Amino acid sequence: MTLPLHKLRNEFWSDISAIHMVHSAAFKTTAEAHLVDGLCDHSALAPSLVAEQKGSILGHAVVSPV
Repeated sequence: MTLPLHKLRNEFWSDISAIHMVHSAAFKTTAEAHLVDGLCDHSALAPSLVAEQKGSILGHAVVSPV
């Protein structure tokens, strides 16, 4: 079985809505997605990386001092 290749890269501002959708889909409620939105709005996430495949955001990994 061959696993699909994913690209890991720094997030862009244009990824924000896709990142929100990833977090909304990953958790039972949207509370976590809204938390990440707030941290992004305050530039509190560094680094903030996305996993991308064929132009679609599939995952999000962040580090926060909080």
